[in-house]
Amino acid sequence: MRKIIYILFIFLLLSVIEINIILSSDPSFEVAPSPNPLIQNTAVLPTSGSLNTLFIITSQVSDVSGIGSAIAHIQNPDETDVALVTLYDDGLHSDGAANDNIYGNTWDSTGRLIGTYFVDIIANDNLGYFSEDENGATFNIMVCVPSLTCLDYSGQCGTNLWDGCSNSLDCSGACVPSEICCSDVCQTLICNGPNDCKDGNDCTADICSNAGTCTASCSNIAIIVCMDNDNCCPAGCDSTTDNDCCVPTLTCAVDYSGQCGTNLWDGCSNSLDCSGACIAPQICCAGTCRNPVCNNNADCDDSDSCTGPDSCSNSGTCIASCSNPSVACINGDGCCPLSCDSTTDNDCIALPTSFDWSHKELPGALPAGGADWMSPVRNQGSCGSCWAFSAIGAVEGQYNIEQNNPTLDINLAERYLVSTCCSAGTCSGGWPKSALIYMRDSGITEESCFPYKASNVACSSRCAAWSTNLWKIGNYVDKGWVGGRDEIKKIIVNHGPVSAYIKMGGRGKSPNHAIVIVGYDDARSQWIVRNSWGAGYSGNGYFKVGYGQMLIESWGVHYVVGVTPP
Repeated sequence: MRKIIYILFIFLLLSVIEINIILSSDPSFEVAPSPNPLIQNTAVLPTSGSLNTLFIITSQVSDVSGIGSAIAHIQNPDETDVALVTLYDDGLHSDGAANDNIYGNTWDSTGRLIGTYFVDIIANDNLGYFSEDENGATFNIMVCVPSLTCLDYSGQCGTNLWDGCSNSLDCSGACVPSEICCSDVCQTLICNGPNDCKDGNDCTADICSNAGTCTASCSNIAIIVCMDNDNCCPAGCDSTTDNDCCVPTLTCAVDYSGQCGTNLWDGCSNSLDCSGACIAPQICCAGTCRNPVCNNNADCDDSDSCTGPDSCSNSGTCIASCSNPSVACINGDGCCPLSCDSTTDNDCIALPTSFDWSHKELPGALPAGGADWMSPVRNQGSCGSCWAFSAIGAVEGQYNIEQNNPTLDINLAERYLVSTCCSAGTCSGGWPKSALIYMRDSGITEESCFPYKASNVACSSRCAAWSTNLWKIGNYVDKGWVGGRDEIKKIIVNHGPVSAYIKMGGRGKSPNHAIVIVGYDDARSQWIVRNSWGAGYSGNGYFKVGYGQMLIESWGVHYVVGVTPP
């Protein structure tokens, strides 16, 4: 999604991060001077048509090194992408000469909104240089589709529905027999009688008010009369006044599993003492059996050598909590805290001139061996969820590094963060920092438990075993740029990849996209960046950004401390 959402705080305008945003041609992605791809003569035919029109999109795209790809962003007036269309070479020209490529493709507008749209072309050459043509072509989708019927408005029953040509359709009788027309929408009857209102509770009277009408409603009135043989034992009744009240077989283990209250009903007006019903190692907290946060310091291990002794406060109680204080500059402890460097702690690596955890853009850089420590590049699709992919990309790479195994490549569920399980954001944008806080405090599942879809989704869609499949992080560090570029390089070298922000085109003055910085190259003054637009983006899913370009150094970075599996 190209649109950036602004949130106004006191004297500060912060931009919520979104995804389908095109690349800006100023500044360039590369620092070394080289001609960018030339985009010109973008056109759309026809310039207007009906909802079922196939639009032909053409653009003349050229570069001396040959064109790697050209994508047409079809957008509505608020700069939101409606569709992405990959343009193809007509095959009639030779790569390597100026103005050598003529690209084109068709777009089927069926089902799209009616109105004015424009085309924005993004192209990259075979050397990885990008250009954008924001002055593309404008076209209109017209309103006349005279074949529309009431079936095109399935579920609606208004009498003046549009037929595609400014004429109205009488759909007042469009509801199927089991439905009625309520406020111009076909709705299933709530109730035709009391049987439709049954809640399965013998201790309620089921009532259907205004049966069979749009204002029908169910109610379930609690029975308060002590009456034998109605399968109900109301409050205030016991086995002496209502023979339905005595179920003397109730036990703490079966009937009150997981509860540890001392006055639970046994079915015959007697109370059960379930205070000792919890099974070790669980303890009784606020009437519920729970696992203690920690029984000792070992339970607080965050697997990070750069934090201090693990501390379990109030061990084995309901108010137990873990902490991992930072450590000082100490030689030989395998840790390089942020306040240390190679001159004060021999565990800190002196900053190399180039470094790349992925080895996608710098195959010969450190760390030595050429292994890809990052998980495979993901694709967020048409959902403004880059903030979730940025946070999880840093976490997945950090786990490989902490386990000293570049092939583990866990696949965590970005959809878990986009769903209603988490309040960090939606497909309309969000914040990596909020996602990391949620992963620290609550955890998320693996992809197999909650497969990604490029849309907002309810938390209930996660797998049944989600609670036993939660990955967490020990903590995260929110680091601004007050220490300069060398401090961020130090974090990347000594700790791992970082979640960061960038401006990927658009007309705003703030970053609008979240990415992962995996390395740098001082020789060309560039950051190595992992994107979330699929492995085919820019050839391998990664790209380079010059130091200080595209606002990449304006909002700071976040890095992860300690990744813990279920």
